[in-house]
Amino acid sequence: MTLSEQLEAFERHLASERRASPLTVATYMRDLHVLADYLARSSMPLDASVLQVRHLRSFLAQTSEGNMAATVLRKVAALRAFYRF
Repeated sequence: MTLSEQLEAFERHLASERRASPLTVATYMRDLHVLADYLARSSMPLDASVLQVRHLRSFLAQTSEGNMAATVLRKVAALRAFYRF
């Protein structure tokens, strides 16, 4: 399953099974699509099942520069929810 397919399945899961608010779904998905873009630009695996913690830490370090703490925590929450899924 590609990362794109994994993200689509997660979005459906958030909306239907977890009944997350539309705003939560939108912000989580935006953060995860930024991750997908980052991975593609960095020639990293486009499959969530093979990504390593170092890939995710690198993503957070490079995309969170200048963001408020709440924004970084939301990104971490989106990643956690996705990987728990």
